[in-house]
Amino acid sequence: MSGLSNQQENLDRLGRFKTGKGCLYIRKLEEIKLDILRQLIEESVVHLQQKYPG
Repeated sequence: MSGLSNQQENLDRLGRFKTGKGCLYIRKLEEIKLDILRQLIEESVVHLQQKYPG
């Protein structure tokens, strides 16, 4: 995952997780909101596409 620092609002709403250096650790999918996870992933993809065009 990249660009997590810009997604604090979504992280606050996600549920139970931990972060590492560029990683999002989820122990159980039941403990998080999947729609928020989808948003985080989509926004991370956009961030990476902007950072590394082409």
